[in-house]
Amino acid sequence: MSRRCLMRIESIFLLALMILVPLTPLVEPVEATNARSQPCGGSICINEVMPNPNGYDDAVWPNGEWLELYNSGTSSVDVRNWYFSNKAAKTLYLDSASIVGYDATNASTYTIAPGDYMIVARNGASNFYVANSNDWMTLYDASNSWIDEATWNSSSSGVSLEEDPSNAFNDWIPTSNPTPGSSNTGGGGGTGGPTYVQSDVIINEVMADAWPSYDNSSWPGGEWVEIYNNGSSTMNLTGYWLQDLAGNMIMLDENHLIGATANPDTFHIHPQETRVVAVNASTNSGVLNNGQETLRLYLANGSIGDEVVWNSNQPGFSLEASATGGMWQYSTYPTPNATNAPTLAEITAAGDVKIEEIFPYSTADATSAPDGEWIELYNDGTASVDLNGWSFIDGMGNITYLDPGSIVVNSSQGSTTIDAGERRLVEFTGDTRLWDNHNHIILRDASESIVDMAYYSTNYGANVSLIRGLNYHDPWTPSVTPSPGQPNPTPTPTTGDVHITEVLPDAVGSDSASYPNGEWIEIQNMGNDEVDVAGWRFTAAGRTLILHQYNMPMKSDAVLQAGETVLIALNGTSQFYMKHTTPDQIFLYDGNGVAVHSAQWTHTLEGVSLINNTETHAGAGPSGTNAPSSTTTWNANDWLNSAWATPGETNPIWPAYAESESLIVTEIATSCDLPSFQPEADWIELYNDGTSDVNLSRWIVSADYTSNPLMGRQFIDSSMLWQSTQSNTVLAPMNRVVVELQHDIFGPNLEDVSSLNLLNPDGELVLTIAPPASSLTTNCATYGYNSTNDEWVEFMWPTPGTPEPDESTMTSIEDIKFSSIMWDGVSSISTEMEFFELTNIGTEAAILNGWTVRRIASDGTSFESEITNLQINASSSVKLSNDVAALELFEDGDLLDMGSAMENPIFLLDSGMALQLIHPTGLVADTIVYKNGPVNSEGWEGVSLSEPVSGIDNLILYRGDGCGIMTDTNQSVDWHQRWGRLGASDFCDDVTFDDATSITPLIAPEYGLMDLLNWIDGAQTSLHVHLYILQSSELAQALIDAHDRGVEVVVVLNEPEDWWNSNDKQAQEAYAHELKQAGLSVHWFGGSGDDPYLYLHSKVAVRDDASVWIGSGNWKPSSLPYDGDRGNRDWGILVDSAQLASNVLSNMAFDEGSMYVQAVSSTPPTNSYAIPEPQLIVQNTAQTYTGTFGGKLLTCPDDCVDGLTEMIQSADDEILLSLQYLDLNWKWGWGENPVVSALEQAAMEGVAIRLIINGAYLDEDIQ
Repeated sequence: MSRRCLMRIESIFLLALMILVPLTPLVEPVEATNARSQPCGGSICINEVMPNPNGYDDAVWPNGEWLELYNSGTSSVDVRNWYFSNKAAKTLYLDSASIVGYDATNASTYTIAPGDYMIVARNGASNFYVANSNDWMTLYDASNSWIDEATWNSSSSGVSLEEDPSNAFNDWIPTSNPTPGSSNTGGGGGTGGPTYVQSDVIINEVMADAWPSYDNSSWPGGEWVEIYNNGSSTMNLTGYWLQDLAGNMIMLDENHLIGATANPDTFHIHPQETRVVAVNASTNSGVLNNGQETLRLYLANGSIGDEVVWNSNQPGFSLEASATGGMWQYSTYPTPNATNAPTLAEITAAGDVKIEEIFPYSTADATSAPDGEWIELYNDGTASVDLNGWSFIDGMGNITYLDPGSIVVNSSQGSTTIDAGERRLVEFTGDTRLWDNHNHIILRDASESIVDMAYYSTNYGANVSLIRGLNYHDPWTPSVTPSPGQPNPTPTPTTGDVHITEVLPDAVGSDSASYPNGEWIEIQNMGNDEVDVAGWRFTAAGRTLILHQYNMPMKSDAVLQAGETVLIALNGTSQFYMKHTTPDQIFLYDGNGVAVHSAQWTHTLEGVSLINNTETHAGAGPSGTNAPSSTTTWNANDWLNSAWATPGETNPIWPAYAESESLIVTEIATSCDLPSFQPEADWIELYNDGTSDVNLSRWIVSADYTSNPLMGRQFIDSSMLWQSTQSNTVLAPMNRVVVELQHDIFGPNLEDVSSLNLLNPDGELVLTIAPPASSLTTNCATYGYNSTNDEWVEFMWPTPGTPEPDESTMTSIEDIKFSSIMWDGVSSISTEMEFFELTNIGTEAAILNGWTVRRIASDGTSFESEITNLQINASSSVKLSNDVAALELFEDGDLLDMGSAMENPIFLLDSGMALQLIHPTGLVADTIVYKNGPVNSEGWEGVSLSEPVSGIDNLILYRGDGCGIMTDTNQSVDWHQRWGRLGASDFCDDVTFDDATSITPLIAPEYGLMDLLNWIDGAQTSLHVHLYILQSSELAQALIDAHDRGVEVVVVLNEPEDWWNSNDKQAQEAYAHELKQAGLSVHWFGGSGDDPYLYLHSKVAVRDDASVWIGSGNWKPSSLPYDGDRGNRDWGILVDSAQLASNVLSNMAFDEGSMYVQAVSSTPPTNSYAIPEPQLIVQNTAQTYTGTFGGKLLTCPDDCVDGLTEMIQSADDEILLSLQYLDLNWKWGWGENPVVSALEQAAMEGVAIRLIINGAYLDEDIQ
């Protein structure tokens, strides 16, 4: 978020304050979930799962998440169309996309033979995941029959899980090592995750893709890993091993550690020594992946001493650490068991002999030069040099010695001599060849000292020679023509009127792909004469691309005829690329080095080309005057998206638009995520109210969309017209068409636009669509403009492409809704507290006498009860229950016994049912279907409503936000915004404030203790303190002193938990008792078996009904340290605001008055904990800012997720996060947590997210 200055008087600084009162069981998963794993009921069973792989969860196998099946039966089983379902009902079908090794022509690849295993991989599936924690995975066969189920509470990175052998009903446990496709290595052998240690023995070099040998060849062929002892002591490698992401292991034993024998001394690695570990023909194939791979070196105790990662490879090239860290890079050449060669970036030319030209790919390979492959050397010194004994070594380690057999005979020079100012050719006619598409060429003298280097990374085709680029370390580029033994031909400098006409800076998929994919630039000869652009170049900051026919895929030369347009393909070259996440500008330089044209842009879209903003094809009109003007989000000269891309073709020039503009907008849809809502939002419906056809091609739906203005320039084409089966964009008179927006920018979200403009093809405004906010925020509804009443109205139902309904002819029964429901309702007090709530959202009181409530069980049987005595006032609700006396102990509001309101009570079925409200006319007014209820019930669509979490009783599900804002799409999504538990809070009050006069940010450990002591000392009438842990003798004494001077002090602490360490438990009891003995009102939170929360995680206090402290840390030395002591980084704030204090006190009162808060006993604790004597504290205090401030109070779990989501969505530039945890698999209700989704969305929209997270928990599940 942007950092804004504090200003006095005006309330412009939003304080986002979060008070962490009772958390739901999902917030802090410290204890295990209630295990619900099941013993396998058949021959096909889940055997192993990988929920938390190293790297990306959605990576393609062998990386990413996976599950393993095992056949314990006696016959093969075809598992096609079987599927896994997780806790969130996300499914992964067993098919060609998920079964590893699937081959439709080979039945053995999709059947599991007896005693065999099958790997099912996520393989990048976006609609399925294996959660790291608190998840379950159920296996169903093709007929939807239950097969097996596994659950787990947590998982560590890179550690797979298996069934607990001691009890199949327990949560699954870590394995010793992942074993996909084979038997597990032993239940319970895991340690909860890998342990990393600092080791002197490190991985120094890797050959992951051996060549010319096979990967599994015997040493010195095959894959190998070089390790190095960078310490000062000899290390014993006995028991060490290497392991990759797939679990493949290479033990450092006599078979793999080269030079190791039965002699124990041969397992030693001395200081500064290297040793080689080789696959050495021990497997049927190689071990290491050529693409994405992670390799770890494990010490004998099982800890990890080193880890390296790479993502690409070339055959025969070794890999080594990059100087900048991160992914490993290609070595200059392999050096097994020897010091690594200098990197290419470290090599500089030394001496007079230089590599001048390379001919790497000939149609006559293996023949003598100049027809075959060759390298040209040049002596730019003043003396002759004898090349005998010199050598070339390439990137694969192939050595070619320079001798009379390899140096081409030259009658004017000695057999191996290169004279001053002369050239010699070295030919490759033997076994060694120059690699066609990627190679390093290192020239060494007779002493094997490096003299020069060259490298190339692109295959430019046969019979093309390469010369050095502009800079020494650039990849080599094609020459004008091969010139063996002769000076390199220099193209005659040319100039001409050549312009850049179109660019594609953000290609679909990989920008570095080769043509026809990847990035490209288009140029056009605007002059009357032909121009040879060979040797011209594109230049941008730190990037250069020389033009030649080899990057012109549609040409065989570099000559542009007058008016000709040519496409330049970048083909993934590392020399030049175009930016698409930040602004960029590229220049075209002619043969004389003069910049003749340029293109610039601030924004891009994937797969969308950009052209000059004044062109008619960009919607600027014939004169170019309708080009968008300069704004805060782009420059006046920025290139923009056009009506459509024309790669390699001249951009169209359009005449002035003079056709009909008789279009009106008749219907809009701005917000709906339901798959059943078609077409998907956002869309607008256009109606031709004129008498002539209107061709919509090149019309523009325009908006000032600041996040990416190009999204606000949507040119209409046939692909945007809903249900269009042909490329016809003509709209006939009196006809409608739905235009589906390419980018969903129209709607209620903060980053969306609230109005759209419709421009004709010349960029001239025809009409504006500006509905009120209410029309934008309604989900899954459509609106239209009523010109008679000059207002926007909601339609009864969407009518895309057809006339809108006439609401005046309809009778509405939509005012009465089911608004909340609890179907189990069992506690220690009562077993019949289930209830449903009805809400009147209308403006008049509703008498429901004569209405009927109907229950439909899963087997179709129904039960009805007529309402006989029920009135609900406007904007009011009533809960109907069978045990009001018990329910009112937990719930507030209007409670009514079903027996007094209806003919007969309705008992809600725990297994599921449909509940319907029937109007006296027989029309269904509202329906809810949950769990196993019949989803085909009238008034319901889609799947039934399920529990958001498992293992928690007395769940209350709310429609909408639980505070009166409800949607009614007749689907379970209406109930997916909020849920709670019996007895939990359901705050709905206004939580904003605007009366704060001062704020004091407290950033620990620098500030906090002294500030709190002063703040408590300033109390005159009351102090309310809610804390998770209290372990500060100074603050405890300050509370006692406040009480002694007449201040009312109320303290609520979390009751000591069984899993706390003994010191924390004893300290909590001791401090609570001391406060109690001093006369303070002290309470335990969590003392009841019907407690709806796990913990009191609050750190909040209110003074004198006018000032509030909120912090992230407990009152203990780690959060509030003495001067000079180490402490945690904690964030807190003091706010002087009566409104905020009132809001916090209201929430505090709910907890203080609840049955799950118990007074601390006056009986002393039995432990011997001694509270330290309070110290005299003299510390600096934080700066206080005065002025007028406003903000919003967020309380978990009631509204903090929604509040945080809104705050994140409001970010313009930057979000700063300082967190204990950030669990990207944090689930909220029925799907992904909106906080995580909002962060992902913000990141995709270019908002910088800066995160600092507690490193003490990096070994836990917080990736």
